[in-house]
Amino acid sequence: MANREGVPVELPTRASLQLFGQLAYVASSWIDVAAVWLWSQRRGMRRDVFCFRRLTWAAVAASVVGLVIAIYGAPALTHWLSHLTGGGGPTQARIDFHAPHAAAMYVLLFVVTAPLCEEILYRGLLVAWLRRVGWRDPGIWLAGSLLFGANHLIPLGPVWSAVMIVFGAILFALRLRYDSLSPAWLTHFLFNAQPLLRLMPIA
Repeated sequence: MANREGVPVELPTRASLQLFGQLAYVASSWIDVAAVWLWSQRRGMRRDVFCFRRLTWAAVAASVVGLVIAIYGAPALTHWLSHLTGGGGPTQARIDFHAPHAAAMYVLLFVVTAPLCEEILYRGLLVAWLRRVGWRDPGIWLAGSLLFGANHLIPLGPVWSAVMIVFGAILFALRLRYDSLSPAWLTHFLFNAQPLLRLMPIA
């Protein structure tokens, strides 16, 4: 392609655009968390928003149960919804974890950034703010789960967005039950890390 002066212009590839988008998501997520830290500190809500507490055995057990439900339920629900909508399921993205840059980007985006930042923004900030304005836990659980799923609609499509509503419901239930972000973060982290964990050699 050439510009008006006839000088060739090289368009960015799809891969480079995806990389830029992923890095932009990572950067914006951490900027959001920093902004929430400052805002919540000024409002006297920091301990309510960033409420990572020590995991108890009961919380760990509940996290594992939530993880098992998500691991086995997500594929089944995705398959059922795809069939129901005429095959309009999410596009399967294959990641070559043997390529260092692909594995590093997956870890940065899905294992480090998404579980931590999304827990702080959804199960931390949203829950603390809705409680402060007078919402009860059942309403927070429902509204939060729907909002979490809706956030995945544009990048992942309607089927996976619906699956994320259910996953969000598990995470919000853990957050509200144990009044801590730690159980939900553990489930979220392990769910996103499972493709890498499956590749680890067993001694």
